[in-house]
Amino acid sequence: MNDLKNNNSEEIDELKSLWHSQKEDKSYDSEKIFKMIHRKSINSVQWLFIISLAELLLGLVITVWSYFSGGHYYLNSSIQMMGEANIEKLETFSNVGIVFSIALIGIIYYYYRKISSNSSVNMLIKNIIQFRRAVIICLVLIVLILLIVMFPIYFELGKNIAIQNAMTRTDGVIMSPEDLKTASDAAGWVVAGSATLVIAVFFFVYYFVIYGFFLRKLKKNQKELKEINS
Repeated sequence: MNDLKNNNSEEIDELKSLWHSQKEDKSYDSEKIFKMIHRKSINSVQWLFIISLAELLLGLVITVWSYFSGGHYYLNSSIQMMGEANIEKLETFSNVGIVFSIALIGIIYYYYRKISSNSSVNMLIKNIIQFRRAVIICLVLIVLILLIVMFPIYFELGKNIAIQNAMTRTDGVIMSPEDLKTASDAAGWVVAGSATLVIAVFFFVYYFVIYGFFLRKLKKNQKELKEINS
């Protein structure tokens, strides 16, 4: 009888030892997964930082070249169509765009420091969520402000094209001031609407492909972190 009790006790001890061993293995696996996801998250943020820095450097090179050359970004024919005042607005906005690029770089670098120093799953999840939200908001604001600035400029361009065409007609037809205004306004809406659509699609595709690639990787990391934290 005593031998049976001793055997049962030994089996229970072995089961306890095996159970504790499994818990330790699971904890060890979770730690390895966290380190791997942590490293991947840091790499994604680093790439976004490099891309945004390259965009800023490109903008600075163009601005410096324009300043020292005394020229414009645009052809003389474009300047005549848009008007000198509108060209100056575009170039001013280009300088403002540099400020937005610096702000975006600042946001990315700030969260890079935070994500790099994260030592817990919960903090890493929190910072990834905050980082993705901050970058998306910044990109949306950049595109919206760009469209708001560009729309009236391209509207004026469309009007100028219509007026110039009316003045250089060779069929001898002379439009009344009212008809010319109606035609030029219509042309302005068409040109501005078309240009706005093209700009919106271009930046959507650019940000979706370039920035979106790394933001989606971070979202995937976020989901994997929640799984090991559950």
